[in-house]
Amino acid sequence: MDEIEALGDEVQGLAISKEQQEQQKKRAPWSGEKSKKKQADNDRQSLFEKLKEYETKRRSVYSSKLDSMSLYWKSYKDLLSASLQETGRAERLVLGTCRAHQQYSNAMQAIHDDVFLDEKGNVASDKLQKRLANSRAQVSQAKSITVVKEIRESHGTLANRFGENAKNMDQEIAETIQTLHTNLKKQFTEMETLGSSIIDELEKTEQEVTKAWGTYIKSNSLSNDGSLLPSKSPRSQVESPKKRGELDPWIVEMQYRVAAAYQNAAWEKGNTELTNLFASVKKEECSRRINLREFLVAFVQRQQRLFLSLPGVHNAVLEELVGKEISLEEVERTVQSAIQSRTEKYNADLAALSPAPSRDNDEEKTDVPQLESPLLSDLLTKAKVIERRLESKWQTCLAIITADSFLHLFDIDTKSIIPGSSPEIAFKTLVPSVFVPSSANMTSGKTNFSRGWSDSITPSDSMVLANCSVLRKNDTAFELTETTSPTGAQKMFGKIMIKRALINTSTKAEAEDWITVLTA
Repeated sequence: MDEIEALGDEVQGLAISKEQQEQQKKRAPWSGEKSKKKQADNDRQSLFEKLKEYETKRRSVYSSKLDSMSLYWKSYKDLLSASLQETGRAERLVLGTCRAHQQYSNAMQAIHDDVFLDEKGNVASDKLQKRLANSRAQVSQAKSITVVKEIRESHGTLANRFGENAKNMDQEIAETIQTLHTNLKKQFTEMETLGSSIIDELEKTEQEVTKAWGTYIKSNSLSNDGSLLPSKSPRSQVESPKKRGELDPWIVEMQYRVAAAYQNAAWEKGNTELTNLFASVKKEECSRRINLREFLVAFVQRQQRLFLSLPGVHNAVLEELVGKEISLEEVERTVQSAIQSRTEKYNADLAALSPAPSRDNDEEKTDVPQLESPLLSDLLTKAKVIERRLESKWQTCLAIITADSFLHLFDIDTKSIIPGSSPEIAFKTLVPSVFVPSSANMTSGKTNFSRGWSDSITPSDSMVLANCSVLRKNDTAFELTETTSPTGAQKMFGKIMIKRALINTSTKAEAEDWITVLTA
């Protein structure tokens, strides 16, 4: 066997030392089992078909959910905008009436004092009115006519009533509506910002999962032709641990599974938060309509009292506002009807632009099936919590051996995880946290699928077991030595790379089990 391998090396034009040949002979069991590799390829293809079917269904479900949610949110935003415009118009109406009444009061007072017009019949300015007041006061006292006096006094009464009405209306109604408008503007701005952020984040989750799927597709296609599988020769090309971890199909499969599960959790929290936001919008809109109605009723009642001498002017308006009873349930039905009508309008517009989606199998598209844990993957051979030596301390880590002869080490800083702990519990500590899309988290920059979200599920170190040898140190510890030789043009100038990893297990039996697996 050594002669045949030496002959193959000679044909390839590569020089192998006796020491390297001995190392290659020790590693032969890892790379010489063709039947196992064939079975692994079949398992990988079967797994790929399952995940492909899952991804197709997942995209269909989330696309339908996102379209429906975006449609409703657009309707809610239109309702918020219409509410602010209506409140602003009511504010201008009441405040404008106050200003007009005040101006009318000033005009009536000027008419009472006979300083409103100059000698030519033009409206006098404030400066001219002061000059006219001194000259015309003497004339009015000297030549007082009873009819003119009564009319003048009625104008003085009108001035007092309109002035008092303008002052009270400004303090009691106009300022209240201004406060309502200001608070609504602030609340609706926060709601719109939060809702849009949630929609954007839900869209981002779809992009990230699609990206993870694309990486898995690329890895699967490259693994099928063997270009990304670990080399059977000790002269494998030198690559960084992070790079080798990314080439392992189990890593990209695991990251896709975690991304899909992460999306499910993010969607659940985002959907709950958006549902609460929808309820808050409806509640605020109902409260706004009831409060605004009460303010306008008080406004018209004051107007009616002011113009009581002119019956019928405001009766129609007052009957329209207070003529029929209204309850909170009726307001909610009215608000819901307004939202539904806007939604149907946008839905009709979308249907006119694109063909309607198929409604077949709607029940199957309601829920997204859950993926099983990556630790149950057919591409995983062994998973244990152990310790590895880092400089002057022992680092707890989750060790993973995959079917493609990779050893991946995930460092764990959680103190509750110790050697011998459950691998499933240890892996959960690596899964990134899912944040509730609240205003506080958005302000502090805590978002799901942010930059570096997958760092915790990327191996801290990786080793190609086909290039490794095992040395027993004591009852619970052993050392792995990975030797990587440069190939091709790099072999003339490159150096043999040697990396060691000192691993400590929780028990002697566990150490013997590891060594048995590594030397099988």
